[in-house]
Amino acid sequence: MNRRKTQSGAVSGTVIVAILLAIVASTAGGLIWYKQQPQVLPPARNDDNGIMLLIPAGPFLQGETKQQAVAPAFYIDRTEVTNRMYAAFCRATGHALPENFPADKPNLPVVDIAIEDATAFAKYAGKRLPDALEWEKAFRGAGGRVYPWGDTPDNSKANVEAKELILADAMPEGGSQYNILQMAGNAAEFVRTVNPPTPADVERMASQMTPAPTAKEAWYGVKGGAFNQTLAAALPWKYEAVPARFHSPFVGFRCVRDATRR
Repeated sequence: MNRRKTQSGAVSGTVIVAILLAIVASTAGGLIWYKQQPQVLPPARNDDNGIMLLIPAGPFLQGETKQQAVAPAFYIDRTEVTNRMYAAFCRATGHALPENFPADKPNLPVVDIAIEDATAFAKYAGKRLPDALEWEKAFRGAGGRVYPWGDTPDNSKANVEAKELILADAMPEGGSQYNILQMAGNAAEFVRTVNPPTPADVERMASQMTPAPTAKEAWYGVKGGAFNQTLAAALPWKYEAVPARFHSPFVGFRCVRDATRR
């Protein structure tokens, strides 16, 4: 009798161990399968600072000669940062508003801020400024468009050769392949890519800034052209080099963030 109980207990224990091993193997296999699945990213994110849209990872055609480049996935603001968004940041942090800030025009792009101000806003919002590669892919799409909407110039789709800024979400017909608005015209935009100046850049900015800038300062890029310029200024491979302390009523910004599932 005792022998039978012992044998029965041994058999039961063997069965239990086998079941547990099967569960562990199944779970491990599931984890391996999960890790091997491609990351599925939401196409849009929405927060107090507007909508961000996904720019998927992959190659695109960059530069005037359309050389292939590769950019990782990221999210970018659908619109330029507005006066409303920037004012909320200043209230929350004590950051100074630009001089002559148009509080009565909350939905226009914020301008007349330096890249340090734009960077501070981006950090507050949990974002960052785009680099030149990211900015150009959002503008051109995978196929390397010359303009956000295609390869044909059309001043009716961008706020260029104009007298003033327009609403940040206006002119959706001029959006890019990814539905990013006003990457051509309205406010030109800072990118965080460092752009060492040429002697001509230093000379050009000397007439606009006091004290005059030097080549030893940090210089960054401005892309996309502004409302007071021609559409040709907005071509995506073009940029203007400006000192980090530069600010202008023609220059604003938008933000990006790294793409994650959360």
